[in-house]
Amino acid sequence: MKFIYAGKGTGRYWPKRQPENGLINWEKMTAKQVYDFTRALTKPYPGAFTFVNGKKLYIWKIRILEQKSSDLPGRIVRVKKNGVIISTCGKQVLLSDCQFKGLSRRESLKLLKERTGEYFKQKKTKLTYTKLKDFKIIFQKQGAYHVSPRGFKGWFLRDNYRAIAEECNPNDVVLDIGCGEGCLGEYLEVKKLIGVDYSQVALDLCQQLYPGVYDDLLLGDLRRLEALSLPKESFSLIICSLSLMYLIGSDLTKCLKQTYRLLKPKGYFVFTYPTVGPLRKGNEEAAELQPHVLQEEIKKAGFTIEKIKPIVPLISEETVKNSFFKGKAKKAFKQYLRTKKRMTLESSYHFLGKARK
Repeated sequence: MKFIYAGKGTGRYWPKRQPENGLINWEKMTAKQVYDFTRALTKPYPGAFTFVNGKKLYIWKIRILEQKSSDLPGRIVRVKKNGVIISTCGKQVLLSDCQFKGLSRRESLKLLKERTGEYFKQKKTKLTYTKLKDFKIIFQKQGAYHVSPRGFKGWFLRDNYRAIAEECNPNDVVLDIGCGEGCLGEYLEVKKLIGVDYSQVALDLCQQLYPGVYDDLLLGDLRRLEALSLPKESFSLIICSLSLMYLIGSDLTKCLKQTYRLLKPKGYFVFTYPTVGPLRKGNEEAAELQPHVLQEEIKKAGFTIEKIKPIVPLISEETVKNSFFKGKAKKAFKQYLRTKKRMTLESSYHFLGKARK
C-alpha cells in the first residue's frame, strides 16, 4: 500500500452525529427525503423525530403514497386503520410506527390519531405571552389603529363587525370583551352595551371617538373577568371580535367559563376568530387554534355550538398587496368579493361562531 501526502488544509472531516440531528424539517423535505431520513435513523439508531403539541415524537416507519399533498407540509391529514397520513413537500406519507416518550408504540399511534388536523412542529416551543402581541404597547404607540384602516385590513374588519352585528337584537344587553377603541360598537343597535379592555389608552380612545355608543367601559383583563365583579347572568349576549386567540391554554378556559357565568340562560356568545387549517397556519404572535379544537374548548365550558360560519375569504398575497395601492385596489376588491362568494370554512381567513348557554 502506498501512502500519498495530501498536504496541509486539503483534508476534510465531519463532526460526530448527535441525536438532535434527527429532527425532520417538514417544510423543506420531500416525501422521499423524509422516507430516507427516517429509514436511516430507525432502530437501533436514535430515530428521526418531530414535535406534536410540544411533545417529542419518534418516527420509526413511514411509507410513501402516490397521493399528492394538497395541504401544507407536516399536517396530520387523516386516520387510516394502519396509521396516519401526513402531508409533505410533494406526496403524502403513511406513518405506521411511532413513539412518544413514556408511551408504548401502540399508545403513541392511538394518541396521534386524535391529533388529526394539527401540524408537526420543527422544534419544541412553549407559547408564552411575551411572544404574543402586546396591545397595551400597540395602542400607546399607534393610537386608534383600527379606525379607518386601508385595503384588505379595512375589508376584513368591516366584515367581522357586520357579521357580529347581524347576530344582535335591539333588546340585547351586551358585553363586548376585548372592545379596543370601540370600532365594533358603532355597528350595533342594542338596548345596552358595555365594553371591556385591558388597555386604558384604548378605553380613552373609545370615549373620544365614539361618545355615547358604550353605556359603560370597564378596565379589565379577559384572563380575569371575575375581577370585574359583574353579577351572574347579567347579559343576553356577549361578543368578542378577534380577541380569543390571544389567550393561552388555561386562560382561554377561564375566560370561556366566566363568559358562560355572565350570560343569562339561553343567552349567546358570538365571536370571530382566524381560521387555521390546510391553507393557513396560525399567526406566530397569537395562540390560534384550529376550528374544531376551539369548538371543543367552548363545549367544555358548557356551551352548545349553534353556528360556525366563514366570513372573510383567504386571498392571495398579491391581492393583499394590491389592495393598498390606489390604482389596483378596485380590482383587488372585486377579487376579494369573488373569492368570498365561493369560500368554505377551510378557505376562509376568519370565521364567526355562535354558542348558546
